[in-house]
Amino acid sequence: MGSDPQNHYEQETVDDFGDVARVTRTFLRYAKAFLIAAPLWMILLVLFPFWGLTEGASFLGASVIAGGFAIAGARMFARPDPVAGETGAPPRRRLQPPGRVTLVVLTLVIVLYVVLVNRGGG
Repeated sequence: MGSDPQNHYEQETVDDFGDVARVTRTFLRYAKAFLIAAPLWMILLVLFPFWGLTEGASFLGASVIAGGFAIAGARMFARPDPVAGETGAPPRRRLQPPGRVTLVVLTLVIVLYVVLVNRGGG
């Protein structure tokens, strides 16, 4: 076995490269999700002032909503980590479709509630 590490320091180096690859994959997955959510963020930035929100509230609301959708989408549709089996870590449990639908519906209800309360109070 010529590719196996010979000592403790080589094993640590191999583990470090695995950790870097895992963090890079996670970062890129969320970066893609935020890029996909960017049009929603821009649309909300335009629509919220028409609904009576101030600029600061529009920016904060649009950022929170688009960020929530990006994070939820990245987590819902994430592929299993291919390195998890190699490092001995248990594979991530994925959310089943009824749970996904429930989370999306609850998110929409919360967003609708916040928008209606802001419109009614202002």
